[in-house]
Amino acid sequence: MKLVALVTEPRNITRFLSALGEPTDVPARSPSADAATAVLEEHRSAPQGAR
Repeated sequence: MKLVALVTEPRNITRFLSALGEPTDVPARSPSADAATAVLEEHRSAPQGAR
């Protein structure tokens, strides 16, 4: 693979991604692994009848 160009201007990056049909907005952040672990632990510690 060879580097052909370096694009640094936000306007040009948006234009380039649009031409490729790629999304130009920032994706939503995913929840942290700690939050997922907390939910899993909550589920595991719930009494059998509460599930």
